[in-house]
Amino acid sequence: MLKEKKQRRPTAKQELFARGIAQGMMIKEAGLAAGYSPASVNSTLYTEMQENTRLQQLIEVEKENFAAALERAGATDDVLATGLVAQMNATKMVTLPIIDEKGNKIGRKTVEVPDHAARLQAIELIMRAKGYLNEPEEPPQTESYEARIKRLRGV
Repeated sequence: MLKEKKQRRPTAKQELFARGIAQGMMIKEAGLAAGYSPASVNSTLYTEMQENTRLQQLIEVEKENFAAALERAGATDDVLATGLVAQMNATKMVTLPIIDEKGNKIGRKTVEVPDHAARLQAIELIMRAKGYLNEPEEPPQTESYEARIKRLRGV
């Protein structure tokens, strides 16, 4: 008969990690912010997140807590959506040189141009919120170059 694994109380790192995920951080970013080493983030955190049901439950609770805090602060779904849609039309001011017909700089002019980085970020956030984009489920490749060569050679 198989013994059931007892799930312990989450560690402080797991709680910080869950809070980071709930607040919208990527897995790697949340792991590093919680104090996990880069090696740990790359090798075990993805697996632990998939296999540890207690950690999954903790993430869900943190997401609910964060959503409730946002609502209390006035960040309703309508307010957030309005802000993101406005961000899709973001602009910025840039200063350009004024050049005469001989190629000499004779002054500067400030103009408003589209802020493509801000627009793209808003579009990405909207796509994530709608479920069109997800983080990859597989952890990044951590096999060393030498180990890969041996594996490919069948050694």
